[in-house]
Amino acid sequence: MRVLVVEDEGSLANRIAVSLRGSDIAVEVVHDGDEALRRLAKDGFDVIVLDGDPPSAGEEEIFGWIARERSRSRLLMLTKAGDVMARIEALSQGADDCIAKPFAVAELVARVRALGRRRV
Repeated sequence: MRVLVVEDEGSLANRIAVSLRGSDIAVEVVHDGDEALRRLAKDGFDVIVLDGDPPSAGEEEIFGWIARERSRSRLLMLTKAGDVMARIEALSQGADDCIAKPFAVAELVARVRALGRRRV
C-alpha cells in the first residue's frame, strides 16, 4: 500500500510516517497542498492523509483533483479537535474518513489500513 501524507507540522508528519512505515506501508510526506498536487499527478497512492488546512493549495483543490482524475485514492482528513462541522463538511465533499487532532497514531494507522483494504 502507498500513502501520501500532507501535513505542514513537521513533527506530526514524521510521527505518522514512522508509524506507517513500521507497519510495512510505503509513505511519502509533503508539507503543502501544491506539492501534494504535484505528487498526485505523478504517482498513484492508495490512501491520502490530508491535513484539513494545508498551506497553499487547499483541501478543495485536492478534492477537485481526486474527482477530476477519478482517482481511486481513499482520503483520510485530519481535522481540529471539536470541529464537528469540519468533519461533516469533509465527509460531504468526498473524504472517506476523518480523525480529529490530537489523535492516537495507532488509530490513524488502523484507519489507513482499513481504507487501503477497500476496493473501488
